[in-house]
Amino acid sequence: MHRGRVNALIRSWTLAGLTPSTVRNLVDPLRVMFREAVEDGEIALGSDPTIKLKVPQGRGRRERVADRREAHILLDALPDAERALWACAFYGGLRRGELRSLRWSDIDFDGGGIHVTKTWDDVEGNVAPKSDAGVRLVPLVGLLRRMLAEHKLASGRGAEDLVFGRTPVDPFIPSTVNFRARRAWGWKRVPNPDLATNADARPKEVWVKAREDALEPLTQHEARHSNVSYMIEAELNDLELSTTIGHSDPRTTKMIYGHLFPDSRAVITGKMDAYLGTG
Repeated sequence: MHRGRVNALIRSWTLAGLTPSTVRNLVDPLRVMFREAVEDGEIALGSDPTIKLKVPQGRGRRERVADRREAHILLDALPDAERALWACAFYGGLRRGELRSLRWSDIDFDGGGIHVTKTWDDVEGNVAPKSDAGVRLVPLVGLLRRMLAEHKLASGRGAEDLVFGRTPVDPFIPSTVNFRARRAWGWKRVPNPDLATNADARPKEVWVKAREDALEPLTQHEARHSNVSYMIEAELNDLELSTTIGHSDPRTTKMIYGHLFPDSRAVITGKMDAYLGTG
């Protein structure tokens, strides 16, 4: 595989409408695969086609991270029935599909963990995660444990019922969940102002603040993104981090979330100065 062919593939993804972050996520496994091939001596360093790729670097809403204080505020503003769902993303790092397929039998309150074994596909229903690493045991931190316990008591559902389904057997509808969250955070939908001059303008409605103290909204993926930042701040090592969020290789985690890691240059400089006696 030549670099030109990989760049052509990247351009085709971009032209197909994939976001920069989605394109980067598609390219990252290729980078890991070829890096391992170089390290194992299977190909020469100069033969790695993923070096100096023209990967789009645009930053979208996906990059938003809510710090711990903001997460508390966002959760407190939600309706009681919605709070545990978002808490599983903020404090458990579960993906949307994993949240949609989660059953009470997957949550081990005594053992302190959430067994992630399935994800939800709109066509096929419950399916296995895309990779073996997606099957994992997520530690049940105290804050999340309390919210889930309260939610279970309020829902009255059984072990094999969906935790967050709109019914015990039907998964929640993401757009509905996001709509309710935005309303709770102080936003409302209004006709797109561009319709006044362009009847074909899209979307037909846009979100605007309904009050001056409206909270900055985020998506469930961004809540998961925030969870990664908390684990980094809590100083989990690379293996603990990648295992908890469901990545097969810690290097993939670093490539996707590298911008969340603290700048270690000052720490490294201090250690080297101490060793060399040059501080």
